[in-house]
Amino acid sequence: MLDAAQFSTPRGAARRVGSLSPGPPPGPTDHRFTSPRGSAPSFRVPAPVLEPAVLYSSDESDEAPTRRPSMVKASDVFSLTRHNRLEQVDAMLAKGLPVNLQDAHGNSLLIIACQNGLKRLAKMLLRRGANINLQNARGNTPLHYCFAYGYGETLGAYLISKGADVALRNEDGLECYYGIKPPVR
Repeated sequence: MLDAAQFSTPRGAARRVGSLSPGPPPGPTDHRFTSPRGSAPSFRVPAPVLEPAVLYSSDESDEAPTRRPSMVKASDVFSLTRHNRLEQVDAMLAKGLPVNLQDAHGNSLLIIACQNGLKRLAKMLLRRGANINLQNARGNTPLHYCFAYGYGETLGAYLISKGADVALRNEDGLECYYGIKPPVR
């Protein structure tokens, strides 16, 4: 007859009756009751290598010795932008993060906002001095993404009214009105 102390949990960790400490069960283990997943190999997915941006906390004085650096990953601000966290992005920019910061693909915060149709965030970035015509690694501007993702009549029209250049072409030779990729023929 099997004792309750000989059973393994589904995750493969042994359970002792009356004890909170993990460890092997006393006596032989019945392998019919162990999880097949307990012996499965685990694979580690490497994290993307991102350089941290050094921000400075805002003190009353602007003297260099009193400013304390605060490490923030560059991916954080892009994630906040993508998820429309206007106040948090604004606070990071107020602490000294460059408004024209680009990710590994050359996408700026304004491009990310335009990819997601975030007009309020785009307005805030433009007020903070974002380059409205900044191109990413493939030559696409914020306007290219507005028209590619269906925001041309709203956000695209706003960017044009603020001086965005409609004649800029991406690496495929397309102007903003034609999106980001040529049609497949």
